[in-house]
Amino acid sequence: MTVTHATFTLERTYHAAPARVFGAWADPAAKARWFGGETHELDFRTGGDWLDKLGEELK
Repeated sequence: MTVTHATFTLERTYHAAPARVFGAWADPAAKARWFGGETHELDFRTGGDWLDKLGEELK
């Protein structure tokens, strides 16, 4: 299943330093520890892509 969205907004408050929160999103190994799944790619540039593969595609 492929889901495509034009944009999204995520707002959260974390009780951690900004560098630590950014690292949890930017480092695929760190993100896998709290998000699960197999693949994590996030291009932080404007217009960048975000890919999270959490398991096998259902048919």
